[in-house]
Amino acid sequence: MLLLQEVESSVTKHVEDAASSLEGIDKITSYSFEGMSIVLIQYKDGINADMSLQECERKVNAIKDDFPENSKDPQFMKYDLNMFPIMSIAVKSNIPDKEFYDIIDKQIKTRLSQIKGIAQVDIIGGNQREIEIKANAQKLEQYGISLLQVKQMIEASNVDFPAGKIKDDNTKFIVRLAGKFNNLDQIRDLIIGQTKEGSVIKLSDVASVVDGSKKTTKLARINGEPAIGLSIQKQTDGNAVEISKEVRKEFAGFEKQYAKQKLKFTIASDMSDFTNEAVKGVMFDLVFAIVLVSITMLLFLHTFRNLTFIFVSIPTSIVSTFTFFWLFGFSLNILTLLALSIVVGVIVDDAIVVLENTYRHLEMGKARRQASLDAIKEIGITVTSITIVLIAVFLPIGLISGTTGQILRSFSLVVVISILISLLVSFTLVPLLTSRFGKLKVFNKKKPFDRFLLAFESIITRFKTAILSALHWTLGHKKITILSAVVLFVGSFLLVSKGFIQTEFMDAGDRGEFIVAMELDRTATLEQTNGMCLAIEKKMLQYPEIQTIFTKVGSKGGSMSILETPYAAEFSIKLVSKDQRKLSAKLFAKKLQYDLKSVFPGPKFKIEEVSMMGTTTTPVEIYVRGTNFEEVRAYSQIVLNELRNIKGTSDVESTVESGE
Repeated sequence: MLLLQEVESSVTKHVEDAASSLEGIDKITSYSFEGMSIVLIQYKDGINADMSLQECERKVNAIKDDFPENSKDPQFMKYDLNMFPIMSIAVKSNIPDKEFYDIIDKQIKTRLSQIKGIAQVDIIGGNQREIEIKANAQKLEQYGISLLQVKQMIEASNVDFPAGKIKDDNTKFIVRLAGKFNNLDQIRDLIIGQTKEGSVIKLSDVASVVDGSKKTTKLARINGEPAIGLSIQKQTDGNAVEISKEVRKEFAGFEKQYAKQKLKFTIASDMSDFTNEAVKGVMFDLVFAIVLVSITMLLFLHTFRNLTFIFVSIPTSIVSTFTFFWLFGFSLNILTLLALSIVVGVIVDDAIVVLENTYRHLEMGKARRQASLDAIKEIGITVTSITIVLIAVFLPIGLISGTTGQILRSFSLVVVISILISLLVSFTLVPLLTSRFGKLKVFNKKKPFDRFLLAFESIITRFKTAILSALHWTLGHKKITILSAVVLFVGSFLLVSKGFIQTEFMDAGDRGEFIVAMELDRTATLEQTNGMCLAIEKKMLQYPEIQTIFTKVGSKGGSMSILETPYAAEFSIKLVSKDQRKLSAKLFAKKLQYDLKSVFPGPKFKIEEVSMMGTTTTPVEIYVRGTNFEEVRAYSQIVLNELRNIKGTSDVESTVESGE
């Protein structure tokens, strides 16, 4: 295995040089490990990732001869959010370990992989069956057979291949030689040589054949009980919600099939849960917004007849927007539903202005049709200008480039489209309804509802009087008014610059999930790490706020997840619902980290928040660059020490670790 410095100079540097000539590159980041190199290429916005991937493959494959001997062929993949698991599952049963792993690998994993939208299913932990051949060095030397010869004989004997055809005038048969081993006795009886006396030498003469288990590099547990973990990744165009539904159906079927063996699936994390909750919340807000708007319109427009006009215009504008969902390839998600809920109030603005002006003309004694036409002619330009101002606010958001633009594009365009359709509805459907069914309201003080409306009108009148009084005062004190406006304007900027209001790209929210990463000394074995994890799990299960602990021993996560890290472990924590705990997930995670450090002083503990997208990221990353690795390492240590002295920082660490 190549050392870190050899990987850096003989592999990573060559790949970086080859990839640097690609067009549209924004940043190249590389990670060098013992025996492995990872190079991440980030492109500018608008670059075709598929075409760039093919070009990158061509350039890197052209320099493969420069890599060290026995190097494996480089692997290429598109890196996006879909590479993060959307579901993590723990599976338990009372089936024997080897048989249980075979069921997971050959039945459950195979069936899950066939579900539409799933890209990959990974198995974590478990005892995979492995036939172990333990050679006796003395007997090999006695018979004059090398270990390489034994290996070659086993490989040559364990094959299936076609042996030709048998054909006559009427039939034709394809002959296949079935040479694969079916049981251990066939392996033991394999002839690997011959003595000088002519006796055959069997494999059992020089080695013992054992039906064993493959060396485990990772372990999984759920709430302290041994299990096999499953990690599911979706395809780029896969729907996480639909995948989750299908996966749960498959789990129910397998649990029923293996009910006697007490097979049980526990879903430790499911990204679709947050999506479903968010969509339900936004849908409730959308319906609630329509109800509030309707009640408000009833109070101001006085009659259910006018309210009906609004009720017709709202769904007409929203449903018409769905046509553009199909044209632009949008879907009903958190952002588009949020846009629809926000725009409900804006949709009725144009209709209300048209309605109010129409009834003003009806009060002049005009016929319904004439009043509707005159109302549109009089305020058409005004309503259009209001709509254009709103479009001028939201449309530029959809034209932003980069990650922000990709996230907010559908949101802004849905708002713009809804506003334009509402303008069309207010100029066509609303006048049509008022010209046919419009009617002036005549209040009758004997009716309770009319008395309520008159009381509301008096409140509005008093509020209008107060506003006019405030207006007269401001016009009489212009200097104070202007000075106050300037102070408020400047102060709004100081709220952010002075730190009174914090800034971030996107609030992670309270998903009720986080990850505790634990790391021992790099000399620790998997067994030592597992023993420490058992003690830590026992401690964490004492907290009533914790609902589920999914443990992955031998996993470090992030870019190190593909490496063997027996000294590290991850605890995926799922908390009870918000109403059953006093602290938020972020505060509870910090409290748990402090408690674990005080009880277990040896390991290093790090908290990783789970974002809205279900991923874990480092809030701040600083790169120290240079041409000499040792100098870069020295300067990075200086930067590391300075960062640790900054108030508010925690879990500051370097990607260059001791022992590499």
